Formats: sequence, structure tokens, C-alpha cells
Amino acid sequence: GRIISIIGGREAGSEDGDFESAEFRYPQGLALADPDTLYVADTSNNTIRRVDLVRERVETVVGTRERVFQVETAGPANQVGLNSPWDVLWHDGLLYIAMAGQHQLWVYDPAIREVRAFAGSRREELRDGPLLEAGLNQPSGLATDGVRLFVADTDAGAIRVTEGDVVELRWTS
Repeated sequence: GRIISIIGGREAGSEDGDFESAEFRYPQGLALADPDTLYVADTSNNTIRRVDLVRERVETVVGTRERVFQVETAGPANQVGLNSPWDVLWHDGLLYIAMAGQHQLWVYDPAIREVRAFAGSRREELRDGPLLEAGLNQPSGLATDGVRLFVADTDAGAIRVTEGDVVELRWTS
């Protein structure tokens, strides 16, 4: 292997900027939106960062850098506080966010710069049901087969799936 780029300085922090001066605090999940755009769940900064791989720049696109147990269901992406975003997944022009501390999935629409709740009741529980009524337990991993969204529901020890407008249990330990 050969190092192509290093993104972020040596110190933990929340600064945006070029690859050398940008700072992260516990970056966790990654999603490639296109060959030039990488999204990062910056967990301890409670933000989503966009990395421009061509211009070599990092920019905060979602979150206020404050950890917030969100009671709102939608808002401008730069005005909504996040709660431990753990993973991200790019699918059909949207960025899905596993918010472990919120026990929910959120979705960011970069075209309109808005973020909104997608699934989860905010209650930490293993409960199937309609998207915003289902209970999740610290969702921390996301994947898709192109149709369904699969969720690693960590504290439940379960794999959940969103299919249509419901969340269902697929596997548990």
C-alpha cells in the first residue's frame, strides 16, 4: 500500500479547511457519494463533514458541533444539532445518518441542505413498526441492497431493515 492523502491534522478538533489544517474528533463512518465527494460521520464533534477529494477541502455540512437530543424532526442542516452520528450511507442522492445517541436514523438532502428524521421513535427499544414509530437501540452501521436499508442496531444485537415505510427485525443474536 501507498499513502495517497492524509485528511486531517494531528490534533483532535473541529476546524474545516484544507486536508492539513482540517481537524476531526473521532471520525467513525464514511460514505463515498461520487468519485470526488466523501462524507464522514465525525462522531464526537456531532457533525457530518464533506470532503472534496479534488480540491482537498473539508467542510461541515450537518450539525452545530453541539450534542443535542433532538426533539425537532427536520430543519436546515447547519442549524440542527446531532447526537452521536456513527455511520453514514449515500443512496439515491441522499445521505442516511445512523444517530446512535438519538436512537434514530436521519437523512440529509444536500440539494436543499436539510436534515430530517427518517426512522426511529427516539426510544431505546427493539420494536418494529412504521418508520418513525419503530424503536432502535443505538444504530451504528448502515448498508443497502439498492432497495432496502439495513441497520446494525448495536445495543439490541440485531440487524434491522427498512422496507417501504416500516422497520423490521431481520436477525438477532
